[in-house]
Amino acid sequence: TGLKAIEAKLQQSEERHRLLADNAADVIWTMDLTGGFTYISPSVEKLRGYTVDEVLAQTAEEVLCPGSLIHMQEGLARAINSVQNGLPFQVFRGELEQPCKDGSTVWTEATVSGIYNEDGRFVGMLGVTRDISDRKRMEEEIRLLSITDKLTQSFNRLKLDETMEVQFEWSKSSGLPFVIIILDIDHFKLVNDTYGHQVGDRVLIELVTILHNHVRDGDVVGRWGGEEFLIILPNTTLADATVLAERLRQAVANYAFSTAGRVTISLGVSAFATDNSPESIVSRADTALYLAKEKGRNRVEVK
Repeated sequence: TGLKAIEAKLQQSEERHRLLADNAADVIWTMDLTGGFTYISPSVEKLRGYTVDEVLAQTAEEVLCPGSLIHMQEGLARAINSVQNGLPFQVFRGELEQPCKDGSTVWTEATVSGIYNEDGRFVGMLGVTRDISDRKRMEEEIRLLSITDKLTQSFNRLKLDETMEVQFEWSKSSGLPFVIIILDIDHFKLVNDTYGHQVGDRVLIELVTILHNHVRDGDVVGRWGGEEFLIILPNTTLADATVLAERLRQAVANYAFSTAGRVTISLGVSAFATDNSPESIVSRADTALYLAKEKGRNRVEVK
């Protein structure tokens, strides 16, 4: 009778835990050291669109996106090493991207810990997966705000500096060329003094639109400061960049800006050579820009 009572109590406890897992908003699952699921809560269907049976039949490559799969495999390898060597299980926590049935993906946060029986023997892994899509979207919005110029919606100085560093290192190691163009609006103070700062702001916004319409998808356009803009042209020769600079100059000169009418720009062009830093490339482009100003503005100079 005592044994039956214990068995009944265990069964009741197991049913209670299964009921909790089956109705949890987060996906609760168990897995063995081979990486195979032994249990998945029904909430997985709400998360990914697949039924429990479909997920149980999926391979690791079907459960996780490539970048996240590598992350999870590393965690599984650490778990195997810990169990085989009698070491404490290292709790895994990580953000994982998972494919959904409708072709989209969902970002999740997974926490995985070890399951041990009363004798202290490892019997599997317990995982809890939570949908963090809203958090990822918010993080992306914050990231975009941090690298975007509020007025023109082009990249800001921070993003331009970061891109210059990356492009410089890439060109230094690969030998591939890149070129920058620094430009600013001629007599911009006169525009502000004549029409007001709101019209001046509108000129900057329209100028960015012109620049974006003439560069490639991989090129980077940003506000360097005030009425000055910088364009980074990866895998571009100095000759091609000079042609583009002249095309930009003509496009701006021929454009009728709102209220301000005709506006011109001066441009300085410089290419990666045997530079020791991105600053030296920028310095040459600046020198070329000031030379264009000295020679009468509305022109392109190369250094």
